Amino acid sequence: MIPLKNSRQERRALAGVALIAAMVLALYAYMGTDIYRPFQFSKANGDYYPLLVDGFRHGSLALAAEPPAALAQLSDPYDPVQREKAGIEVKHDVSYYHGRYYLYFGVAPAVTFFWPFRVLTGVHFPQSLATVLFCAGGYLCNLALVLSLRRRYFSGTRTVWLWLGSLMLGLANFCPGMLARNSIWEVPIACAYFYSSLGLLLLFHSYHAKHSRALWLAATGTACGLSIASRPHFLLFCVALGIWWLCDRLRSFRSEAASPRADWIRETVALFFCPSPSSSPD
Repeated sequence: MIPLKNSRQERRALAGVALIAAMVLALYAYMGTDIYRPFQFSKANGDYYPLLVDGFRHGSLALAAEPPAALAQLSDPYDPVQREKAGIEVKHDVSYYHGRYYLYFGVAPAVTFFWPFRVLTGVHFPQSLATVLFCAGGYLCNLALVLSLRRRYFSGTRTVWLWLGSLMLGLANFCPGMLARNSIWEVPIACAYFYSSLGLLLLFHSYHAKHSRALWLAATGTACGLSIASRPHFLLFCVALGIWWLCDRLRSFRSEAASPRADWIRETVALFFCPSPSSSPD
């Protein structure tokens, strides 16, 4: 690790990063707020993820919302012309199957956040506010990774570039665009962003850990698996991380400073066999 130079200058740099991060998070909160639908914590919530949680609580994979009974009487309930003629209103962007609504978006937000919150508090967490939190969490994970990389490898970076990078890290991504139209589709995307960012941060600490590396890698694999359970195409991202790790470990294994074979096997198993949530369907 390259030592940082002037501690006073470093405190000034970190104070600036903290101020920039606070501004970015405030902007996220502002953009994610819908003045026509303010955040509401309530037992009855008609948003899709709270309805999915209510379905889980009653032992069903379907949404806790009943489709119109007349829908089952149509010869083709998927035909919008027939529905329009019958005057039937249906929920948008869900799957209708055997008289029930099913959500085909990633299940990780419901299992890891909405459901636990409902159990602990007795009320549902606002869906649009969850998108804000996931975006904020992803940004903070990436910011922590940048600061860790700087501390270890780039301690000579000028403060102005650190501040500019911290700002662009929060604004030059898809979060502002998502929060500007905060709805159901943005929840799994933001959740995948958070868990993939957390996976990168954990992988960095796994790489440099002197003790309990297998535990760090197990946490990394779990975070990556949850990103896949949020958005399945994040599998490509996780595969890329896994390939890099294997290549690096094989190179180290062949070197004189290689870790014992048992440690190498344990670390590899921890990374690749912990992301069990990735088996969840989208």
